[in-house]
Amino acid sequence: MTRLVCTLCALAALARAGTEASRLLDQAEHLLLNCHLDRAYLNSAAGLIAAVRAGDADNQRSLYLSARLKIQQADFASGRSERKDLYRAAQVTAESLKSLNDEDPRGHFLYGIALGRLGQLKGILNSLTMLPTLKREFSRALALDEYCTEAYEALGMLYLEVPAGVGGEAKRAMEYFQAGLETNPNYTVLRLDLARALVRLGRKGDAVAQLDTLLATGEPYPPCDFVLYDRPEAEKLLARLKGIE
Repeated sequence: MTRLVCTLCALAALARAGTEASRLLDQAEHLLLNCHLDRAYLNSAAGLIAAVRAGDADNQRSLYLSARLKIQQADFASGRSERKDLYRAAQVTAESLKSLNDEDPRGHFLYGIALGRLGQLKGILNSLTMLPTLKREFSRALALDEYCTEAYEALGMLYLEVPAGVGGEAKRAMEYFQAGLETNPNYTVLRLDLARALVRLGRKGDAVAQLDTLLATGEPYPPCDFVLYDRPEAEKLLARLKGIE
């Protein structure tokens, strides 16, 4: 009986620890998604994630949020060297998540995002050599989770950004963006990128409609990207398109 009581107490303690970790990570994710309100939110999020990892270094959600946080910090950083170090740190963290659980799609798409950002810093030729790896990682994420919105966006951008001679294709990019919007119509960067693809395809009216929809989104996701990037970029593109006779 004593052994049973000890076992039950241990299980209860684990449950409490898991609940507390989940609560802390919920707070961290909220801060990360709303860092447009205050850049200091990123430091607070980092502290919460570190607290969870101190008690459970293999917590998969903490690894996911840690990698995502480092990418956000790198995007905000002004120095090239600092950005490179943060993207590399994000790549290493995503690799740890992949090693811990190769079935977690978050490790794959975040690894690809960090690697792609490093390629952009190094220049177009370095980015092109990474294309097979990036396609593999993003495709793997979709194979694991057909609702992985971020992977649709990432694959679409690969086809939109690279030159046509090495696999770039606006029509295929458009299809990925449309598929991603089916999983989350509030993911505003998908509408922005879809509008860009439509412009390349000569469909100005459809592009304008997508941009209007983006700007009218009631609950944009993630809110920080909407405020800091998606909305201002959409407004600029919309003004340019409406200025074309």
